[in-house]
Amino acid sequence: MGDSRARVKIEFSIYGETYNADMSINYFPTDGLIDDRVTNFFDASYRDAKGKFDEAIYKSEEGARNQLREAEERKELDRLKEKYEK
Repeated sequence: MGDSRARVKIEFSIYGETYNADMSINYFPTDGLIDDRVTNFFDASYRDAKGKFDEAIYKSEEGARNQLREAEERKELDRLKEKYEK
């Protein structure tokens, strides 16, 4: 049996992140056609980018919640000042 090898360069962009890989892979038509390292690269890249994206969304929502809470607290403070400073 001969050696079935390929050299691949991958640039994968998702959620504003870019991942690169340069690898020599095996090719076996009976084993699903693609080396597991390629799919593992995409899986790991996706999980990393998705985690960063989810964290950014959480921080954004947290900021919005904090602004809303601060606005409510300021409103209550103004109400109490008006009530007790007269």
